[in-house]
Amino acid sequence: MTGQLFNNDRKPVASAHLVVEGTSVGTLSNGDGFFELKIPKQHCTSNLIISHVGYQSVSYQISCKNETNLVFNLIESSTQLDSLNIGDISAKQVVRNAIENLEKNHEVKTITYTIFGRLEEKIDGELDLLREFVVNAYHEENSKADIQIVKARGKGFTKPGIERLKESRIGGVYLLHYHLLLRYLPDFLEKGKVNKYDFQFLDDVEVDGQKYYSISVDSDRYTKGGELWIHPVTFAIKYLKKITEDESWKNTSRLNTISESYYTESEGKWYLSYGVRSYTLVKEDKKRTIDMRNTYIVLDRELTRKFDKKEDMGLMVKFFKEFQSDFYDGFWKDYNYIDLQRKFIKK
Repeated sequence: MTGQLFNNDRKPVASAHLVVEGTSVGTLSNGDGFFELKIPKQHCTSNLIISHVGYQSVSYQISCKNETNLVFNLIESSTQLDSLNIGDISAKQVVRNAIENLEKNHEVKTITYTIFGRLEEKIDGELDLLREFVVNAYHEENSKADIQIVKARGKGFTKPGIERLKESRIGGVYLLHYHLLLRYLPDFLEKGKVNKYDFQFLDDVEVDGQKYYSISVDSDRYTKGGELWIHPVTFAIKYLKKITEDESWKNTSRLNTISESYYTESEGKWYLSYGVRSYTLVKEDKKRTIDMRNTYIVLDRELTRKFDKKEDMGLMVKFFKEFQSDFYDGFWKDYNYIDLQRKFIKK
């Protein structure tokens, strides 16, 4: 299935969430509103749910045949927060309630994720380096994840990209911890720092027929802020966005970072569905812009399965090439629905 998303003004809608209802099969629309999604046969008569902040959700009946060049027009949401019957509750109180319920909603004793990751790097708008991997991440209560790298591949598209791939580290796998189980909380979700941020209600968000509080976060501190979607009954976090900006390298560069995590409910607990970390590094000395985007999509989630072989957590310093397979390994054909080869491989 391929297509493009537009708003009322016929402008493309980027970063919309497209997911097969009741599964973790999904993708995001790119900067031009395009998407590509391979639907497993067992879900070929399910509904595709399309959602984005500020727009009404769309439910589309999938057919059991290839569908290409579909066009979806997203309608801006006019529903206001009073539909949630929030009464006199403030945005800050909603956030406090979410913090109080973090452990109940998001902490689990034992879980294994199978996750697909894509790390892409562009220099001055041109794709320079691409790395992809599939990993198992195993959590036990009150512990960090153990990692098993199932498969990894990489490709440089320029001479510098090819050289950097040789020296590239596996650190992108390690960064999964910023998304898994909310183990690394942004400042605005720490009890002692709530008062240092300004929380304001935005329009409420509707996803899969459920409305959520949408709350903006603002601060003049180092952490610039972000956005939260919070369930109005359980106060679970559906969506978490954190924005940071840092002057580094003795003011020779500037790094802007946006971290986003999406969570889905299953049997009373909220689990990671996918996460994105986007970096824009502006190198003042060489007058160039480096864009990096790390995307993690949960392919499978199992509450009891364990695995025996585990990489240690020193992955930040290990070379990517130690885990790399042939870029055209047939293993990757099962993951093409996440928009891999056709978009990135240049003839």
